[in-house]
Parts: sequence; structure tokens; C-alpha cells
Amino acid sequence: PRLRGSSVFLTLLLHFGFWCSAGLVEGCRWALYAGKEEHEAGSLFSYPSHSLIRQSYSPPYLPDIHSAVCFDPEKNLVRNHEVNQDGWGVGWYEYNGTEQKTRRVRSGNGATRNSEGTPDPELEGLLKTKNVSSKVIFGHIRAATDGDLNQVNAHPFQFHKLLWMHNGGVANKTKVMGEARCGDKDLVYGDTDSEYAGALFTSFLTGDICSREEFELHELEEAMVKTVQQVQGDNECGPGIKGGSSLNFAVTDGVHVVVTRYRTCPDEEPPSLYYALDNDSLWASSEPLDDVRADGRSMSREVGEMARRQWKLVAKDQMLSYDTKTGQLFSQCLSKSCLAELQYRRSLEIEKFWRMVEQDFLGEGLGDDQCETER
Repeated sequence: PRLRGSSVFLTLLLHFGFWCSAGLVEGCRWALYAGKEEHEAGSLFSYPSHSLIRQSYSPPYLPDIHSAVCFDPEKNLVRNHEVNQDGWGVGWYEYNGTEQKTRRVRSGNGATRNSEGTPDPELEGLLKTKNVSSKVIFGHIRAATDGDLNQVNAHPFQFHKLLWMHNGGVANKTKVMGEARCGDKDLVYGDTDSEYAGALFTSFLTGDICSREEFELHELEEAMVKTVQQVQGDNECGPGIKGGSSLNFAVTDGVHVVVTRYRTCPDEEPPSLYYALDNDSLWASSEPLDDVRADGRSMSREVGEMARRQWKLVAKDQMLSYDTKTGQLFSQCLSKSCLAELQYRRSLEIEKFWRMVEQDFLGEGLGDDQCETER
């Protein structure tokens, strides 16, 4: 469903200081591509029918969100709101033989200049540059809930070779920053909970991050799990407690990608996150980049490979990791809530299957009766 009126709802929340039981008001939208072939940044920001540019000002588009066990319409509006116009950023990698260079452009401006979707001039110029093409691309549009509105606080953040971005909110960012290694703190230039969480992540990697040129996928996975567990341990949830953090993280070294959709409160959903596999490539986005049919397949105005993407909602507290060299996708549940949600989804699929079988059976029977009547 497209959830309209959410921006009005959030404006009232902020004006009157009501946070309900949802904790922090959270925002942002992000998307990424990772694969064996290079794609342009426009494949995230402008080409698809529900691109990041469109997501920066349009009502949330969240198919299958009701399949989440902990779905709550009120909290859903708080964590997936309409306006994301507090900055944008693009991160990618340039390749020269075996050498790989991390590139990034960020802005404190909104991704669009008006409600009609006219892109920010700097972003529009960047998207028209064919050089912004890579096997791994990160794109982010910010809705600021923490930190000043400026270029420094725009995602993705860079930690030497690594790119990091976040959608959500960390309840106790000061404690998170204090738990990061001293050397990794030196790589932080802004004042957001998201960048602090990135510094904490790098603290769980071995060696000096600035001297590391290569990483193994399992290293990034293990560091991500430890980061989530650390933030989880710092949080409190429960009736009347405004705690809880949403940890929709994404990290890449230009070869591997690890993403999470996580909420530290076991009975609450994180912000939305979807993924699609297509021709040895991974696409992940806060909202599907294409309009989706009832069967989950794309109804994008684009033709070719992007029109074949089938988007799936990442489960609560699920981690996905991807290797661009092998084209393999791995999944891991980080909590019992994730296992329960996946089991619940399977039960819905089984129920849907038998309902279709029943409808087909009854339909065939009705046809036979009609034929007998006509005779």
C-alpha cells in the first residue's frame, strides 16, 4: 500500500512532542546495487519508476509490509515517512585493473527542488556523468533525525576502503561512539548516530582500517553481527520506555556487501527494506525501486533486466550478505523474532497456495454444473 498523509501525521507528532510508543522518529531511504557488471548511479536515483529521487518526496510504497509479524500502522508511519529532503549522497568504486578506488559525492541539499521531482542541480549533473558507473553503488537520501543539516552528515560515510550507510536511529549514540576504538574515531567527521555506528563497526575489524585494502566476506559479517549486538546491549525496550534503535545498515568494500534490517525491540518492526536478485546481481532498497505486481514482480516503465526484478521484504532482524565475484547471496537471522517472522510468512504462502487450489477446484466444478444445465 501507498501510505498517504504520513507527513502530516509526523508534523503533528513533532509539533506537539508526541513520540507514542515508537521511540525515535526515524527516516532516510537508501538503495544499493552490487554485481558483476557495472551500472550507472541513475539505476538507483532516476531510471526506475520508484527511484530514490521519487522516494525523497512520495508517500511510502511498502508492498507486503502487512506480512510482518510485528506490523503496527502507527509505528510504520514514524519509521517510513514521506519526506526525505535533508541531504543526498552517492558512493561507488572506480577500477583500474586490480586497483580499486573509493569515490563519494554528498550534499546537504534535498535530492529534489520541488514536489514535482526536479532533481537538485548538483545531483542531476552527477547522474548525467557516465563516469559514475560501478559494480557496487550506494545511494542515500537523508531525513535528518540527528546531527546538523550539512554535507558532512550526509551518507554514505567512508572509512578508508569501506562505504557505510544507515536508515533508522541509534538511541544512545554517545555510548556507541565511546565504545569505538580511538583510531576509528579519528575517521569520524560529523555528529550523527549513523557515522558513530560505522566507527563502531570498523572497531570490530582486525588491524588498522586505514591500512586494509582487502576484506573477506565473513569478516564484514562478523563485524556487523557484533555491531548490532553491541547496540542491542545498550538499549532498553518496554512500556513507557522511549528506547529502541532501528539498524538498517549497509556496508561494502567494493566486492562484498552486508545489509541488515533490525530493530532492538523484539516486538517492533524496523524501517522497511527490500531486495531483489537479478542476473548475478543484488539490488536492495528501503522501498522497491519499481512498482510491483501482486506476485512481487516489477512493473517498471524500464525495459530489459530491471523490469524482471522480483522484490522481497527483508525480514525483521535479518542480515543479508552478497559476494559480487561469486554472485552468491547469504542470509542469517540475528534474533528469534526473525525466525518467527519467516515461519509466519511460510504459513501465509502455504495458506495462499491452498486457497488458490480450492478456488481452481471450485471453479472447475462450477463449470461442469453449468455445462450440465445447458445440455
